[in-house]
Amino acid sequence: MNDFPTPSKEHIGGLKIFRFIPVSSVIAIPDKKEFNFLEMQLATNAVWFNGVASFRSLSFSDNLSANENGDFYENSISAFYPGQNRDLESLFDEMVNGEFLLRIRDYEGNERLIGTIEDPLRFSRSYDSAQLGGSKGYRLSFRNRQLSASKFINDVGSTSALQINANGQLEVLEEIVDHTFSLNANGQLVVTGPFDYKFYINSAGQLVFDEFVTQ
Repeated sequence: MNDFPTPSKEHIGGLKIFRFIPVSSVIAIPDKKEFNFLEMQLATNAVWFNGVASFRSLSFSDNLSANENGDFYENSISAFYPGQNRDLESLFDEMVNGEFLLRIRDYEGNERLIGTIEDPLRFSRSYDSAQLGGSKGYRLSFRNRQLSASKFINDVGSTSALQINANGQLEVLEEIVDHTFSLNANGQLVVTGPFDYKFYINSAGQLVFDEFVTQ
């Protein structure tokens, strides 16, 4: 046990983005409080879907509660989606009976995995037309109870995971699960692995993993 750490001077509230995946697409989650993204085992062709919400409407709460059976964590992710959309209504109809895991990221870059395979999140929504001059739209919610606190997710590799040394050779300084890296005769990065198409080296010679890149 230690003293409380000294907080930084500024903390920005709210969430920047959220992504969701059906729990049926998740095979295994590392049994530790913090892990790299690729350490999760997902089913073949599994997809993290991107959520959308109005600016400043996305929030997360994590409440530790207890009963005669022990401690548990009540998680809630809330958001507001503006307007009314028939395609969105169809998507919501699919999601209402589904079970999900969520990844959330705040404005300071902290990312967490909410939900577990045993205790996934349930989705609900409500619609409000609002009064004239107001903002009509959908209030969205993902909720669950789980026995352990939500986990932190790190980037696939830090920006220093790869470097080009003084001899122009590629050096791998940090292992990235299930991937190998090399340079071809033209000095281009060659990656083998399930997410090979998402990696590149930027103009500063740093490794970049862009999960929004698709094949």
